[in-house]
Amino acid sequence: MMPRAHLILLVIACLSSASLQATLSLNPLNWFSGSTDTEPTDPTQAKQLIEDEAGPLIKKGREKFERGHFSSANRIFKKIAKNYPLTQAAGEARFLSARIHM
Repeated sequence: MMPRAHLILLVIACLSSASLQATLSLNPLNWFSGSTDTEPTDPTQAKQLIEDEAGPLIKKGREKFERGHFSSANRIFKKIAKNYPLTQAAGEARFLSARIHM
């Protein structure tokens, strides 16, 4: 068994190494923060990514609407309005959903 002083020195050496300091943080507020490497920092880029996610959904909803599958189209439109509320697709989804209910 290690003496207590050796154990303390070992812990201090591990925490002071540069590679471990980057991955380990003594600040509990940083423990659960996600990696920002994959998240865009530019707001216009982030908005474009959200628009790109909503695009295929609105296309699928429009196709179902044109075929007359109104209930499944309406479900897609509601999903778009809920998950992507600030996109152009959400505005179109609300409009088409209203047309279904007319």
